[in-house]
Amino acid sequence: MLIMACLFFLWKDRDKLFSLKAIFNIFYLFFFGLAPMIQFYNGANSFFKGRPILPHEYATVSMIFLGIVIAYNLLYYYFQNRKTPLLEKLKKVFENFKIGNPQILLWVAIGIFFIKISLHELNIINIFSRNNAESTITNPVLLLALKNTKTLLIIFPITLFTYVLAGKLKVNKYWWGILAIISLVNAMPIGIPRALIAVVYLPIIVILFPKIFKVKYFTLIFIFALSYFFPFFNQFRGGIHSFKDIDFSFETSHLNSGHYDNFYNFALTFFDMPVTFGKQLLGVVLFFVPRFLWPEKPYGSGRFLAESAGFDWKNVSENFFAEGYINFGIFGIVVWVILYALMTMVIDRKGKQSFIKNSAFKIFYLQMIFLSFYIMRGDLMSTFSMLFNFLLVNIFIIKTLDFYERDNKH
Repeated sequence: MLIMACLFFLWKDRDKLFSLKAIFNIFYLFFFGLAPMIQFYNGANSFFKGRPILPHEYATVSMIFLGIVIAYNLLYYYFQNRKTPLLEKLKKVFENFKIGNPQILLWVAIGIFFIKISLHELNIINIFSRNNAESTITNPVLLLALKNTKTLLIIFPITLFTYVLAGKLKVNKYWWGILAIISLVNAMPIGIPRALIAVVYLPIIVILFPKIFKVKYFTLIFIFALSYFFPFFNQFRGGIHSFKDIDFSFETSHLNSGHYDNFYNFALTFFDMPVTFGKQLLGVVLFFVPRFLWPEKPYGSGRFLAESAGFDWKNVSENFFAEGYINFGIFGIVVWVILYALMTMVIDRKGKQSFIKNSAFKIFYLQMIFLSFYIMRGDLMSTFSMLFNFLLVNIFIIKTLDFYERDNKH
């Protein structure tokens, strides 16, 4: 029933622009529809040496998310027909500026490139290797600096390059080449998390090849990309020593693996975990506070679940709505559904307008579309931190362009 509900809402919006709403339905089609069905059929009812979920728990979680999917889509349609001032200020930030050419942004990108090389102790090879990037750093100060800034260091140059490709920043061919090289080195696909690969590269593909992402093709293309590239880039997580080690084949066994642990983790959260009454949410909001200043700072809910359930692997996902439950129980799930439906509707509305007006919000909107997939997967502390970094980078670029234009007028 959950699979049918997701397919129905995808079919109902088949003639509309790709959206956060479409990503929502695609996510639950895979992670709470197809993957759990395959896992249940093959007897894969536990991961990470945790306890197996029981048939009645499987049925209960399936019904909960059938209700979530239906409620989200209906609330989205309800909010769509109402006026809301939400994100109006954000809209102004992204739309009220003209194309500029402030070289300060380009020099910032170059500075970031050299900072990243310095943080990797001048070992450029480490930048290309996801598994060795931090393990070979011996200086504790550099290691702390890298952990706290690595997302910003990755996303700023390539986001700036996306603005160039979209025609929002004018550069000559030399700056274009320099920025392209810096962007690729800083965000090498085999050296960054899968979440970042999608968020920084797919907007570029959409901008360069808009015809491929016509409305009627978006869902099919995204489903194919999810099915192929999600397991493909996971190979680099453990390290690839030669080209021969790379497997380019298309396979579906990953649906039966811990990469699709969202359903299982939600079941354990719902049936076994205590409600924290906002403690986990406080850790999310104050994610930037260092742990040495706040020793009791909560870990992400994925790790909280892993330690409570006795997993042999701590870096696990925690569904977005599981975050609502672990903070405020059933009431938290209801609030999370309402807020997410409202937020995604407003962002979709502004995003569609940005394509019509060709405004700068289009860049952030494309990043949000692909980031929302990982917001759903969780956990919230890591995805909220990532969202904050993308928002910070985009606002900094826009404000710099805006300041440059106003300064030139005087």
